[in-house]
Amino acid sequence: MEQLPAEDFVYPQKPHCNPPRMHFGLGVKAQSLYEYAFKRRLVPAEWRGDEDCEYIVFQAAVKELDRLCGTKLYLEFPLGTDYDWMVARFTNYIWYYEELEPEEEEEVMDIIRRELGVHDSPRWYHGSRP
Repeated sequence: MEQLPAEDFVYPQKPHCNPPRMHFGLGVKAQSLYEYAFKRRLVPAEWRGDEDCEYIVFQAAVKELDRLCGTKLYLEFPLGTDYDWMVARFTNYIWYYEELEPEEEEEVMDIIRRELGVHDSPRWYHGSRP
């Protein structure tokens, strides 16, 4: 979490200057989420190739990761990266309530990396939602 300047963290009961909303998590390619959902049989096989179902497929993958990790995860579109999506844990506005102990956070990230076959470290990203 050292990647974000201290002034960008929002604390409860402390005034702030409305820093930009940032999301902490792992960047992933759409194909990784897509293949994971079908490999784990999280969605009907006939949805493969149906563009109308893509977002539901991505959401199913994140929901399964959420279940495996035992913590809240969500799908976010990271701006200015080579990733299509990110599996996010929290924003700089709610981190105070959502952050786990460092060892537990690392375990969550290890599960996501193992399940999706990604090797990057988690980081802060600008997201598409304000």
